[in-house]
Amino acid sequence: MLPNELNMDFRENVSRTSTKTKLASLMSKSYYMIKVMKHEERLRLMFEQYKLLGYVATNIKMWEKIAFIIACIINIIVLFSYSEWY
Repeated sequence: MLPNELNMDFRENVSRTSTKTKLASLMSKSYYMIKVMKHEERLRLMFEQYKLLGYVATNIKMWEKIAFIIACIINIIVLFSYSEWY
C-alpha cells in the first residue's frame, strides 16, 4: 500500500506535459515507491503479529499528550522542590 504522503507528492509533482513524461516520471520514482511499499507491508505484518506494538504505533497523538503531561508534572515537581540556601 502506498502511503498518502507519497501518493500526494507524486500527484502534485508529476510532469503532465504528455503521457510519455508522466510515465517517465513514474518510472524514475518507481524504485523508491516499491521500496516504501515493501517497508509498509513489513510494518503491517509486524503490527498484526505484535498487537501492543501496533497499538503504540497507531496512537501517536495520545502518546505525545501523555509525554507532554509527564514533562509538565516533572517540571512542577522540580519547581516546587527548588529552595534557595542563604
